[in-house]
Amino acid sequence: MVGLDAAKTPRRIAGRARPSASLTWVAVAVVVRLVAAVRYSREPVGFHDPFFYRIAAAPIAEGRGYRSSFGELTAYYPPGYPHVLGSLQWIADTVGRPDALVGIAVVFQALLWGLVTWAAMATAARVWNRRVAVIAGGIVALWPNLILHSTVLLTETVYLALLSGLLLVVVVTAQTAPGGTVRQLLVGSVGAGTLLGSAALVRPQVLLLAPVLAAAPLVNGVDRRRALAVAGVMAVVCVWVIVPWTARNQSVFGEFVAISTNGGDNLCMGFHEGASGTFGYAPACETGEIYTDGPDAEYRRNREAARRARERISANASELPVLSVRKLWHTYRGDTDALRAVESYGEDRFLGSVERSVWRVASTAFYVVVMAATVIGVVRTVRLGKGPRRALRRWLTVVMVVSAAGPLVVFGEQRFKVATAPLFAIVAAAGAAAVGSRSASDVPLASD
Repeated sequence: MVGLDAAKTPRRIAGRARPSASLTWVAVAVVVRLVAAVRYSREPVGFHDPFFYRIAAAPIAEGRGYRSSFGELTAYYPPGYPHVLGSLQWIADTVGRPDALVGIAVVFQALLWGLVTWAAMATAARVWNRRVAVIAGGIVALWPNLILHSTVLLTETVYLALLSGLLLVVVVTAQTAPGGTVRQLLVGSVGAGTLLGSAALVRPQVLLLAPVLAAAPLVNGVDRRRALAVAGVMAVVCVWVIVPWTARNQSVFGEFVAISTNGGDNLCMGFHEGASGTFGYAPACETGEIYTDGPDAEYRRNREAARRARERISANASELPVLSVRKLWHTYRGDTDALRAVESYGEDRFLGSVERSVWRVASTAFYVVVMAATVIGVVRTVRLGKGPRRALRRWLTVVMVVSAAGPLVVFGEQRFKVATAPLFAIVAAAGAAAVGSRSASDVPLASD
């Protein structure tokens, strides 16, 4: 009966929810970001990630493949975002505006934030209720750091669009699975696998979430055989999405490279002698070669940096707890990373001091409130709640925690917590709703 009730719950929600609330926050999310794009989008300056993504777009648009700034075939950065920019560059070239990539990209990203907002609300409505969904939509739409992120050429927007869609598909599949048809389960599993594989091509770290995501049907009371079938199809489709790029890498490097070659650098940055827990120059990770030297040098650097990191981890395991705390501190101590990115990390300081201060204060204040509400939401989810959706609420909280711990495998950086923002928004919304309700997780829909 629990599984059957869980399967019917989304229909009740869909039938009673007011689409106007969802559309309002989606519209707000898009419009606010379009306005921000007019003021804050600029050509990237300096040798930072946005600049390298910008450089990679042109050869992809021209059909010459993914190449470094020196023209060498590469797989250093994961290919998803460069190929998105390459597609947008092709559009710009086609319409006779080859220099308009940044403008086209930020408009595209603003629209994607509408998708992120809608998916976060839909997930919250299915796992909690309409009240929580509306609050979650407002958090995503108005989060200052996320608004600024939409105006820069970074992976976060595309990744979060894929992740938000993935979470929604997984939740729908888990709720459908108990009494769903084979076709319904197949569609859900294939959709989830496609989104997971696509997200991995943008940020491979999403694969850390795969086991938790695959467990959703089982958590929701689905029998083991059916749950394993869903997880199996999801895994096969995910691999199927990634394999063509892996095959391309095999032809370029002559060696197995699943997605990208910056994993060694990232791992070594997080685990080397004297590691501070955040990004910084690390002589211990230098191999005498860089990825722009060509595929052979790129592969050797990645392999050697990863080897040094593994040896460091093995020989200094006792240091890991303190180092992990440092990584989390550097990741969660503030929320102004997008403000820095807008000004090309200090190399294009075009904002006035007052405007910069307003964004810094607004970002910090909003972040503190959201994180406080998230803590309340976690406590509320773990200790209280009832009904068929209780297990999925706890499951989604676990997904959030695993995602939030992602920097522990590399290094701490404020930007890295953005990957968990929609999950923070949903759980924070549950916490915020709990402040004004005795049982916000189970308020009858008619009184939402």
